[in-house]
Amino acid sequence: MIRFFYNFLGRHIAAKYAGDIRARLSEDEWAELVALARAAQRTDPLFRAFTQPGASLDGSPIDPSRLAALLSRLKTVADFDAAMMPEAVLSNPVLNPYRRPAFRLLPEDLRATLSRTPIVATPRFRFEGFASKFRSSGRYFIQIPFGMTFVLRPLAEVSLGTYLSDSPESPDKLQVYLDALRVVVSELDAPSPQVFVRVNDALKGLTPPRLGVVHFAHLIGVFLMLHELGHVGLKHWTPDHMGTLSTEECIVLRNQEIAADRFAAGCILRTSRDRPVHWDDVREMHILWICQFLSAIELHLKGTRKEVPQHYPTFEERRLALLESFQAPHRLRSSVQLANELFARAVS
Repeated sequence: MIRFFYNFLGRHIAAKYAGDIRARLSEDEWAELVALARAAQRTDPLFRAFTQPGASLDGSPIDPSRLAALLSRLKTVADFDAAMMPEAVLSNPVLNPYRRPAFRLLPEDLRATLSRTPIVATPRFRFEGFASKFRSSGRYFIQIPFGMTFVLRPLAEVSLGTYLSDSPESPDKLQVYLDALRVVVSELDAPSPQVFVRVNDALKGLTPPRLGVVHFAHLIGVFLMLHELGHVGLKHWTPDHMGTLSTEECIVLRNQEIAADRFAAGCILRTSRDRPVHWDDVREMHILWICQFLSAIELHLKGTRKEVPQHYPTFEERRLALLESFQAPHRLRSSVQLANELFARAVS
């Protein structure tokens, strides 16, 4: 009964949002979103296994039957029903828990404008998100893959678990979390249910306090959405071709990425750059978690030997920019440093 009510309420909230946004779109813009969803369904390997008879899950390091069993459970959830329908690209309830808080945290002078920005859940099992522009109008919309939520929880579990297990009394527990962190580092660009399954196996039943995991995962989901809304609200420049950027243009893009981080963190801290932060335990915890999230992506790039593009700041630069911008207290800086040192042990 509770799940039925949750699904019903989620559908209602998402449908209202979709109706409001759809009324503001041109027919060409709406056609672009539906075409985007259809293309994502055709190209994502796991979604293709549902939509195309005979498509296989073979090739994954996870037993295909286990992935298939996990994915089959999704069919009972309203979120997945919406993901299977391209016309529901605006009305997927999966984004409700992040979109509504993100809108409430926006600066008052931008809330009315940015809350009209279309935020779509594309049918892809990936962990990413980005602001895009409609070809027909040049207006912004934001893409968040449906599968993002599969990664938020494992990322929260290994990040919290690693940090909380740094104790001489629990070396075995810390090692389990470090092993699970290695899975995240190596698999972050894999299909997101695969990350979920492999981290769950690596944890061997261990998990940090449940409330902390839910809080961490929710915070990062909101931060990601606010980051993309920051690009829109700050009217950031988007190049037509990423392969022909000048040095000056790369600098502009790097600064924009850091500015979007500042925007998102400022919304979460309920402050702005021209006002000091009234630091307390919760605000320090939130910035620590954001820095841990950035560190996890940094370790993924190092562990998979991928280079940060020239037009993108390093994740160390992004962490330092946050700490400097908001004049983080010494305790928070020390906590971030400890978290980085612990994370580094996962790839040493």
